[in-house]
Amino acid sequence: MTNHLEGVYQIHHIFSNINYRFQQLINSSSLRLKIIYCANISNEILRFNKEQIYSLSLNESFSINLIDSLFIYLESLRISSNSSNELLLFISNLQSLPHLKSLTIEMLQCNIDYSQIYYEIFSLKMLKYFKLSIDDYSTSLQMSSFNPNKQMS
Repeated sequence: MTNHLEGVYQIHHIFSNINYRFQQLINSSSLRLKIIYCANISNEILRFNKEQIYSLSLNESFSINLIDSLFIYLESLRISSNSSNELLLFISNLQSLPHLKSLTIEMLQCNIDYSQIYYEIFSLKMLKYFKLSIDDYSTSLQMSSFNPNKQMS
């Protein structure tokens, strides 16, 4: 009986160490995450992993308040939305993302002027790629050829 209990204790000890190591790996700041976010995923996943996410896809259930300056490694963002009511505010909030290089916005309808969207997009300094798809309208830009700070001669 004693040998059996010692074996159970050793197995428990081994697995608790493995669980601890997996927990440390998951919480490691060097681990980068790519997340596809949908309605059945809790906002807590995003809140607790902001510093680890490098790529994020959001659908229409997201809140504009989810994205903030704590997404320090976010490089790629894809947004699918049914409404444009908060789009400009959301895009202006992207200014706080220092490494954002790729932005894709997909919408079914847009009741704001496209020039307002582009104005906000062109102010994102690190952005290299932008794609806007609204119902049957689609355009994409390689941002490296565009520099808003460069003076025309």
